[in-house]
Amino acid sequence: MSFFVKFLARLTHTIISQDALKSSNLDDALFHSAIMMSNLFDGVARNDSLAAFATLGGLGEHGQEYILDKLIAGVIENWDKVLDAALKRYPDLSLSTLQPYVTANSPPNIISPLHLCTQALCAENVFPFRETKLTPSRI
Repeated sequence: MSFFVKFLARLTHTIISQDALKSSNLDDALFHSAIMMSNLFDGVARNDSLAAFATLGGLGEHGQEYILDKLIAGVIENWDKVLDAALKRYPDLSLSTLQPYVTANSPPNIISPLHLCTQALCAENVFPFRETKLTPSRI
């Protein structure tokens, strides 16, 4: 699992860097990375293929870096096709409708593991305890 998360994180960084260079629009780059993360996570989850990533995670650091470089290079070399296929899976999503976080009023409309992990690690979610003031009736 850690290799898969490492792959998602590195790919996200690469997508944002590549897209931002091409279009100079960070919002589009972030949208594309969320779409890709969801697509990859869904594909792995549906096919129960985390075992393959666990095997890769068992390689030494140099082996992992080599595999990560090759996987990411393959995605970037075929970026237009890969992005087009990913966007077709979510035809109703746009930059303005994307909701990768859980809110008090609505669930996410896309499952992006990195967004959900980030949200889960926020202090307000990890430790939601709020100290209540003692009033005379509570003493």
